[in-house]
Amino acid sequence: MFTPRPYQNAAVERVVSKYQSGKRKLLLHLPTGAGKTVIAALLIEKLFSMPEVRRVLFVAHRKEIIDQTAEKIALHLGEGAVTIEQAERKAGPERVVVASVQSLAQRLSSFDPSEFSVVIADECHHVYAKTWADTIAHF
Repeated sequence: MFTPRPYQNAAVERVVSKYQSGKRKLLLHLPTGAGKTVIAALLIEKLFSMPEVRRVLFVAHRKEIIDQTAEKIALHLGEGAVTIEQAERKAGPERVVVASVQSLAQRLSSFDPSEFSVVIADECHHVYAKTWADTIAHF
């Protein structure tokens, strides 16, 4: 389990507060080395304490990021909490799916948009690309 630094805890609390107030399109921006993946794991943990949050989709664009993110989230939430959708890897029923945007874009019809309560986009400056925009619009 991660022990958050004060700024990480503050970031999680702000996002959760906004989410609880009904905001669904949020941006969290932090500098390199601030522990954004740790913050994502902490945030997902908090979100799962809410009854309306059933499943979370974390979307990234590179295998290294997908693997590192899945590993860090699993360290915090437990191995049985995370699955990967990327290339030949197909997501299982776990509550957190870490996925490649490229694989998702090709398999959108396999995913029910209502299946995920929250979608987190890594490297959000990519979301304006057609593949990202179409994928996020699906969910």
